[in-house]
Amino acid sequence: MINPLMINLALCLIIVLLIKVTPTEEKTREVFVMYATFILLIFFHTFVDITSVPDLDAYYQEFMSVKQYSWQLILSGEASRQERAFLLLMKATQLVGGNFRFFLFVCSLMIITPYYIVAKRYSPYAGLSILIVLLTVYNQSIFVLRQHIAIAISLMSYRYIINRQLLQFLLLFCIATLFHRSAVILLPIYFVYTFNRKVVYGGIVLAAILTYWVDIQKIIINYAIRFGYEIYIDGSDIMTNETGAILSVMILICYVIFLGSKVFEPGIKKLVFYALCISAVLNVIGIGLPMIPRLVLYFSVVSFIAVPITFDHIRHDVLRWGYLICLLGAYYYSTFNGSAYEFLEGYSLGL
Repeated sequence: MINPLMINLALCLIIVLLIKVTPTEEKTREVFVMYATFILLIFFHTFVDITSVPDLDAYYQEFMSVKQYSWQLILSGEASRQERAFLLLMKATQLVGGNFRFFLFVCSLMIITPYYIVAKRYSPYAGLSILIVLLTVYNQSIFVLRQHIAIAISLMSYRYIINRQLLQFLLLFCIATLFHRSAVILLPIYFVYTFNRKVVYGGIVLAAILTYWVDIQKIIINYAIRFGYEIYIDGSDIMTNETGAILSVMILICYVIFLGSKVFEPGIKKLVFYALCISAVLNVIGIGLPMIPRLVLYFSVVSFIAVPITFDHIRHDVLRWGYLICLLGAYYYSTFNGSAYEFLEGYSLGL
């Protein structure tokens, strides 16, 4: 039986291909594609059978328990180990009928909407950006709710990093950490954005040197345990991140080759470049550590903007389409044939 998530991907592709050949204005076609795919992504994200994927049944049990918690108990941090903002969201949605499906719908909106906003704002090909989201973070976000809400909130901080609006950035940063503590890893990017090219390249070289002289993996493990990743420490038989490390390095290399000095152009190109650098370094250093792919998502997620920008800057058509097809193929293989797919191969709809 075909996994519904593959059907979701196929439907989105069909929508894009059919709209491309219709005799309507390009802007009208783009608007239709964005709205149609948005509805599909929300549908498959919300109407999941909670017993067919990890975590959601546990979230349901917590959702039912939250009914017994007072607002004061949640705010005090004594109600549960889960982050306060997530518990407050559960409590708030219960005021509208107390339905867990409605809670999933709200989570879906919070996770998916920022990708569309950021893609529309910064991507030269918004539809391609959404396709990359489908092939990278979307499937995992169906059951990893807290962290993906935090990641989605972090996406909305891009404009404040670029515009150097520290207070607005810190506000979103704090909100993200209240949904998942791991979001603290995002804080340095605001200040890294101000670095010049010598500092950036020097930092990459220094990180490479330190990898051989310092037990950086131990530092990463200690950090991960502090922020809720202790359950991943012993799972080294799967998700050891070789594929993720290779992909992150290749995306960075292609980005630098085809954009050249434009990677330091103030704005989204510079921010994406720095995020790709951090993602590549941490992924390579963290090969063998199962928690790294999730921990580094705050930076590696920028691939949904980086790939369309790179594609836009490749002038030779054969090279251009070759780059895109190879990368999308790698993403597809990683998503639907990699070890992470074990968590979603039983996905089914629960209408």
